[in-house]
Order: sequence, then C-alpha cells, then structure tokens
Amino acid sequence: TMGSYRLTVRCPGKRDTVYPVHITRGRLWDSGDRPIPLFTDQEIGSKYVYVPQGPYVRGGDPNAPGSFEKEEIWVPGFFISIYPVSMEDYLGFVNAVHSVNPKRAWSRVPRSAASPTSSTGHYWERAEPGEKYKIPEVDEDGDRWDPRWPAVSMSWSDAVAYAKWISSG
Repeated sequence: TMGSYRLTVRCPGKRDTVYPVHITRGRLWDSGDRPIPLFTDQEIGSKYVYVPQGPYVRGGDPNAPGSFEKEEIWVPGFFISIYPVSMEDYLGFVNAVHSVNPKRAWSRVPRSAASPTSSTGHYWERAEPGEKYKIPEVDEDGDRWDPRWPAVSMSWSDAVAYAKWISSG
C-alpha cells in the first residue's frame, strides 16, 4: 500500500533500528542488495544513533539557490551524533591537532572570518607549543562562551577535519 512508514527492526542483542519506507504509486520496496545491518549498543555508542542504508530524495526545491535537480540517490548507513558538536568537543579536537601541529591547530580555532583561506579574528587566545587551548569565559568582543554550547565560527574544512578526527578515534 502506498504511503510513508517507520518500521522498527528488532533482533536480540542488537539495538532497535528504525527504518523509514516511502512507497509511491506502482513501486515495490526492497532494502537493497544486502540485508540491513544491525548493531549492538556498544558498537553504536551511547551518544549516537544508527541511520540505516536506503534511498534519499535530494534537490528539486525551486526556491533554494543552487538546488540540485530532484533525484533519488542511495546512501550507505551511518552513525550520527544525537547532539550537536559542543565547544568542549571541538576544543578536544583543536588540542589533539595542537599536540602534533601547532600551526594547523591555530588555523582551526573558532574565528570571525571562518573560511578555508582566512584565519583572522580568532576568538580564543593562541596556545604555546606544549600548552593547551582553553575556551574563554568571555572573548575580546565581550561575548560569553559556554563549553556546552554548539560549536560555531569554523569553516566547512574545519568541520570536515573534525568529523574525520572523531570518526578515527
């Protein structure tokens, strides 16, 4: 029957997996060439959820500048954080980079001009080699910083570098 459904796949010893299904007119549904993998709580982690493989409709928004043409693509399954990356999480990344490459870490510090080609207007004080970066209580503009707040003032390449770092550990 046509419609949108949320199936819950259950298996003893594995975390329940929610699997969305959207059946359009004249379409049969299958989950792809391989079965939907299921994972334990330990494999997923307490701060993440599992998004199973499946089709994804992207694009087609006439009001969005630069929108893709509407198409359905297949996306492999992935784990995603339940919560946004916090400033404290991002600080851990900056300090890990700083321990091996202080110059690179300075380019990753939150800043007012957060772009791949600019690293001006840093909001945090520069840490010396061997020291650690700290989140300021208040920056030089007088703005308050809370380690629990979502991470801000970084470029796309900073976010990609963070994602690679957190995924590797």
